[in-house]
Amino acid sequence: MYIAKIEKHFLGVKNNLDKFNAIYLTETNELIFNDEIPEKIEIIDLLGRNIYTNSKILTRSLNLPDLPENQVILVKIKYSSIEILQRIR
Repeated sequence: MYIAKIEKHFLGVKNNLDKFNAIYLTETNELIFNDEIPEKIEIIDLLGRNIYTNSKILTRSLNLPDLPENQVILVKIKYSSIEILQRIR
């Protein structure tokens, strides 16, 4: 059996991604960004349906509307140099 381990610092990408990895969703549906304020945010479900979009983010936290319960929720975050898709629920 072979196990492939892919890490985020493959080919020197570690330094570029570390500051973007800390994204937290609180129990009150507040999305908190660790380091940089994103340019745009999209909340989507597993089928790709758009739940929420915001391109006027001014602070390191963002209050989200009520998100569907018992469903996988993904956040697509666009920074000036990178775009990240991350599961938040």
